[in-house]
Amino acid sequence: MPLSEIKEISLEEIHPNPRNRRIGGFDAKRLEELAESIKSIGVQQPIIVRPSRNGDGPAAGYDLVAGERRWRASKIAGQDTVPAIVRELNDTQVLEIQTIENLQREDVHPLDECDGYYRLMEEAGYTPEDLAAKVCRSLPYIYQRLKLRSLIEPVRQMLIDGDIHISHALLVAKLPPDQQEEAREFIAQQLSFDDGVTVRMIQHHIETNILMDLHTAGFSKSDPELIAEAGPCTICQKRTGYQPVLFPELGKKDLCMDAQCFQRKLDQFFQDQREANADLKLVEIAKHWSSERNVLNKYQYKVAKKGNETEIYGIIVDGAERGKIVPIVISRTQYGSYESTPEQQKAQAELNEQKRILTERCRRTWDLIQEHIAADPDVFFENEVMLRFIVEATFERALDDSRRKLCKVRGWELKKGENEYGLGPAMNRALNNHMVKMSASELKHLLIDIVLMHDYDQGGPYGVGSGVMKRFAGLLQISVDEIDRQVRAERAAAAK
Repeated sequence: MPLSEIKEISLEEIHPNPRNRRIGGFDAKRLEELAESIKSIGVQQPIIVRPSRNGDGPAAGYDLVAGERRWRASKIAGQDTVPAIVRELNDTQVLEIQTIENLQREDVHPLDECDGYYRLMEEAGYTPEDLAAKVCRSLPYIYQRLKLRSLIEPVRQMLIDGDIHISHALLVAKLPPDQQEEAREFIAQQLSFDDGVTVRMIQHHIETNILMDLHTAGFSKSDPELIAEAGPCTICQKRTGYQPVLFPELGKKDLCMDAQCFQRKLDQFFQDQREANADLKLVEIAKHWSSERNVLNKYQYKVAKKGNETEIYGIIVDGAERGKIVPIVISRTQYGSYESTPEQQKAQAELNEQKRILTERCRRTWDLIQEHIAADPDVFFENEVMLRFIVEATFERALDDSRRKLCKVRGWELKKGENEYGLGPAMNRALNNHMVKMSASELKHLLIDIVLMHDYDQGGPYGVGSGVMKRFAGLLQISVDEIDRQVRAERAAAAK
């Protein structure tokens, strides 16, 4: 047999390679379309096969190397044979051809791509550099695709199911397994909202809540003795700066991927700082808000400017700067035994007086409104101007998630204006645009919808089973328990 030849081969003699699988299988609609094309003009590009052998015995049909989609479509089209290029190939050559062909498909799944690269490295001895040259991709691209093998199974399944995109998965794949689970919980929570989850949201969550910024840490990154068994951060492999090719989106940021080790170093540094500066008048301060009795929160002090003499020093107790000591000026009177200046006392007295005036004004206004309501409460629901006000005020105080659901259920289009953050203004505009056309009966209906909307599509202990909607349904003699039994029976029947 020549080294390579084209011949018509019976479809029944060709055996697909069980290792050449793809995520999601073959698209049935596209197979049908290709089958129709084959009926009309035949197979335009031959498939590639090699003689199949049982050990050292004679050939027993052919192994399919490349072109499984054409082979399947030919079967659907009712063909008996398919044009094929027959080659004598060893297993490594078959693997290379199959992998490269798969990676050239437009619809190749990232996990198929990852598995293909991994097989070439494991079975054919390729290096990442070899792969980059072979498939004309950048080295960071190859490394990132290979990193998908690190995905924990729940996140891998989310990618297969289409719940997340490859860009989302790549951000998660770079994390250790326990941190991947934390990121998965965040993504799942965001996916429960109508707005979904963006790459920027995931990246911000990871950088803020999972990875630790080494640049802002108070302790020395090159100190080998802070936690002796951990060693210095500068040579640690569990940081993004050690493998920047995997984290191009971080630029020059160097983030720690071992939160426990990072926290141990912060705690040790904090203890060392207190012991080394026992002669200073150290006050515990928080970079953010703190409810601890003896800790100044960020509103109760200011970092002293350079050249400003101060006898008070603060030691930071939270965040990445834990243990850092800075000169401070006390700026509030609520803390411990520190007395404010006369000017601060005067400003505080004026502020307290303004609060008292505002409180009394609100109470008197409330009392007058109550007199009007007691005189004729029905007028507030008969007068459309007042009714619109009540509806609008109730809508504005509802949760954003409930307001989005209401707009979606009623088919109201939401258009975000320039320089607007979030959908709040757009939702208020949608309400006002539709409310002006409503009658008093329609406004009352809308008011009830706003009250009930929080339970519209929420199951479990916080949803219709125990929420406002169930209690309201009970007033209307609607049995939510009976509806629950019907739904369960229908789903059980569908599952069979």
